[in-house]
Amino acid sequence: MSKYDFGYEIKNNQTNEWAFENIRPGSKVLELGAATGVLTKHLYEDKCCNVDIIELDAEAGAQAARYAQTAIIGESGNLDNMEWYDCIEGKRYDYIVILDVLEHLRNPQGVLNKVRECLQINGKILLSVPNLAHNAVLLKLLNDDFPYTELGLLDNTHVHFFTYKTLREMLNRVALRIDKWETVIKAASDTELNTSYHDVSEMQAFLLMNRGHGMDYQYLLTLSTNKAGRNEVNEPLQHFENTYEAHALINGLSENTVTQVVPFEAASMEIDLRKFREVQSVRLVPYQKDALIIGLHAWGHNGSEYVPLQYNWVTGMEIGTNNILFHHVMAFEVNYLIERNFSKLRFEWTCVPILLPLGAKIADVIMKYLFDEKQNHQASLEATRKAYELCDRLNAEREESFQKLNEYLSMLDDAKKQLDNLRYELNQKEKCLCATQSELESATKDIGSWLRYKWKKRGKYN
Repeated sequence: MSKYDFGYEIKNNQTNEWAFENIRPGSKVLELGAATGVLTKHLYEDKCCNVDIIELDAEAGAQAARYAQTAIIGESGNLDNMEWYDCIEGKRYDYIVILDVLEHLRNPQGVLNKVRECLQINGKILLSVPNLAHNAVLLKLLNDDFPYTELGLLDNTHVHFFTYKTLREMLNRVALRIDKWETVIKAASDTELNTSYHDVSEMQAFLLMNRGHGMDYQYLLTLSTNKAGRNEVNEPLQHFENTYEAHALINGLSENTVTQVVPFEAASMEIDLRKFREVQSVRLVPYQKDALIIGLHAWGHNGSEYVPLQYNWVTGMEIGTNNILFHHVMAFEVNYLIERNFSKLRFEWTCVPILLPLGAKIADVIMKYLFDEKQNHQASLEATRKAYELCDRLNAEREESFQKLNEYLSMLDDAKKQLDNLRYELNQKEKCLCATQSELESATKDIGSWLRYKWKKRGKYN
């Protein structure tokens, strides 16, 4: 029994289901590596397709041959020796299906060169290839391990390995145009390799989670011939590991939460405020873990132009202008007051997560520096305040001294006036005294003369 026998329920195999959905009814199909014929059966029975198959495993191929028009199985179906091509040369197909086959071949490019010649003018090749550069494989390699498995990325029958880059290069060499590129995304812990980011250091985990195509498990491609001989690749959509969810709470209410997926670098978020009534504030959550938010800017649109907005508070620590460090905090919020009638808001920033021990240490150093700077600034402000208080006190004391000096000068002036008055009075009194003395001397003379007269007169009558 083939290890690729998953039963005949097509929904049991996502890749087969994808191919089945992309094939039109009544088409001519060539299926390389048909295994037991799950897709063959459903194309034949459900879509009335004419299917030719090529399968190396004779037992599995015999089961698939029941639903095929032409079956090239066993050693004739060995895609590496090219005998199969002789059996279909000259045929033209609407679809050529190659699902998880190229990685089993030693010369996959040679096979593609042959099958492209078998396409109708508007024919398509439906191709699926696993991605060896998935983070699950790299996690194993970082632990010095490369475990082959029965199925999956490291299937023990794989002899050729592809990455996003090498697959593109090969398709370019065989001049196949990629009309559609789809990617099956799987987290490392969801693969058959039984690994997780806890198996490596935080620094290694961070680098893996933020590399491109690290979660690409399988590529599903729709190809066509390109007569110009030049490949045109439609890039897959941006992958999950390079993006995250940012949130905004209108009026700070959880029921008014707006969520958008943004990239870490050059993130932008636009909110239509017309969906909400009486918007008074918007609380932005640029990231829900420790991070440095760089160059955070906000604008409100009033119908004709964007008006810059400035937040009124943050739960993190501000670094200069519009840079915020969220570290050792309970919430990761930036609040904006909406004081005008805006129809929409726009935010832009770059997010640098702090996921590594070294990053956390750097954040701690930055916080300590900012805290010390804040403390120094506060100490400087306190010293300045005390200096101003001392100046104010000295000025008050000086004013009081000037006031007292003026009072003393006034008192001195009054005392001088009083002294002048006293001197004047004393002078007057001295003049009076001199006059009195003169009068007294004159009176004394008169009394003396009178007494002599009396004495003489008494002596005369006696």
